[in-house]
Amino acid sequence: MNLARITIIGVVIFGVCLCDIGVKAQTEPMSLSIEIDNPSVNMGSDIQVIVLLKNNTDHAIPGSKVMTAGDTSFQYKVNVERENHAAVAKKYSEKRRRHEIAPDPLEGGSVILLNIQPGETDKDIVHVSNRYEFDKPGKYLVQVEYELPESLGGGVIKSNTITVMVTP
Repeated sequence: MNLARITIIGVVIFGVCLCDIGVKAQTEPMSLSIEIDNPSVNMGSDIQVIVLLKNNTDHAIPGSKVMTAGDTSFQYKVNVERENHAAVAKKYSEKRRRHEIAPDPLEGGSVILLNIQPGETDKDIVHVSNRYEFDKPGKYLVQVEYELPESLGGGVIKSNTITVMVTP
């Protein structure tokens, strides 16, 4: 009887430990969100989103900010579509980011190395209108992606989706 009780208690404790490991494994090492100051803009206006990349780990994560000609936040991939999910034409910098076109051999750029401390958030600005043609009035859906380094398990994290209203 005592042995059965000890076995049951051991199985329960083991199960609780496994549940805790499962919850920790589901937490992404970094999270990504975007915000916009003005969700309604006139056609032809600059559309900027604020990108927030947060370190969810208990250690500093090395990173970098990559800047190329015409794009100050090259490390982020931007997805834009119309409200009806119709495609939106990409400009040079987004085509370049997606390796759809070859870079200009004379294209300049720079890299800034940084460390994001545990619990801290790196804030950046992405000029979405430099990457996509907002050539028609209407609602546009914007989302940003970031490739996690292999040291954090690799993969891609995606931000929330925001709506931008473009008016004539």
